[in-house]
Amino acid sequence: MLPNIFSKHVNFKPSALKEDLRVIPNPCRGWYQIHYFHIPQQPDFQELHWCLREDQPLVMAVIHIGAYQSKPMDPSALHIISQILDFFALHRKDVILRFTYDCKGLGLLHEPALFSQVEEHIQQLSPLIHDHTKTIFILQGLFVGSWGEMHGSKFLSPIHLKKLHTLVESAAGSDTWLAVRKPSQWRTLHKPNEASTRMGLFDDGILGSDTHLGTFGFQNRTHTQWEDSWCPDDELLFEEQLCRNVPHGGEVVCPQQMPFPSASEVLKRLRRMHISYLNCAHDITLLDDWKNTPSPWPGISFYDYVGAHLGYRFCIRTVRLREAHHVRRCEITIENTGFAPCYEEYDITLEIINAGNVIQQETHWDLRTLMSGTTQVWSSVLPQATGRLYLSARRKKDGSVLHFAHDNLEQGKLFLGSIR
Repeated sequence: MLPNIFSKHVNFKPSALKEDLRVIPNPCRGWYQIHYFHIPQQPDFQELHWCLREDQPLVMAVIHIGAYQSKPMDPSALHIISQILDFFALHRKDVILRFTYDCKGLGLLHEPALFSQVEEHIQQLSPLIHDHTKTIFILQGLFVGSWGEMHGSKFLSPIHLKKLHTLVESAAGSDTWLAVRKPSQWRTLHKPNEASTRMGLFDDGILGSDTHLGTFGFQNRTHTQWEDSWCPDDELLFEEQLCRNVPHGGEVVCPQQMPFPSASEVLKRLRRMHISYLNCAHDITLLDDWKNTPSPWPGISFYDYVGAHLGYRFCIRTVRLREAHHVRRCEITIENTGFAPCYEEYDITLEIINAGNVIQQETHWDLRTLMSGTTQVWSSVLPQATGRLYLSARRKKDGSVLHFAHDNLEQGKLFLGSIR
């Protein structure tokens, strides 16, 4: 039986919710490393284990299937790919997954001669992808092009793209995001004002030129069709609106023309694009410059500041307890200071703990509604109890913990204050 911890009067002492000026390792966001796998070679998983970084919950797995350019994949190859995804699941990594026939920038030479062979490979991989939906964050690209980046391929016509999209979407199911290289490719696959989609973008030419190395076009939107490439200003406006609902990430590239963009210009661009994830090793020239550039946070490099704001970053600004008509409410003001929203669904719980006894209060709050740079006030009824008040968030699909950007975390729970 629970002890009598009920009180008629609210006496709440909030904790000092100081923001932690560090990268908070949260799911589906942040810097990532690329790991290459050349099927049917068996990976050295022991060596791979030592390459994983604890501070990076996100990885990219590039799976090279060029050895099957002109034949179906054999059971051994499919088993190895399953082992790779099992390995990352074991180490609780969210995976950006990309299949490619080419790792040398020669997509036309290395991809299958027949489109039907690409279709067969996707169909073969479909059950495997379905079995790992809790691990795969994004299935990036549609298998074709140099480096799998959807350029330098004979299979990029609207007809081919739509067939590939249908196959890959079916393989991914309803819990895995997809991503294409260019906004124009996204528009080729979607009608204007399409209400729902699981497809985002990836840009491996961020900052490399005005057009992000061909990601964008040159013509004003008013002079082009929906499926065409638009000028940078129009494309960035399109991305700003689209990526409120779908994830976006990729690689930054050393600009072709010097000098490098200023820190304020970079932050404005990444925030406008709603960037959630970036390669931590490319372009090293630009990233090394960021590591030696000061940031708005004292003593913190610009590189680490960018890393701290990739994706979502949730800060609790105030916590209040109010009581009226014998109903007690907890009001929490929360701000998303990151570049992007949170795209995954979380269960958010308030807990009152007293002498080892726990009272949990489930909420209906949805972190996905908190856009980048905005603040919301959340309210929830609390039981008439005393003790230490905590806030926690766990991802619905697998129970992964989301950490708020504060230094008073206790086993993944944020201490909000004491009710006496």
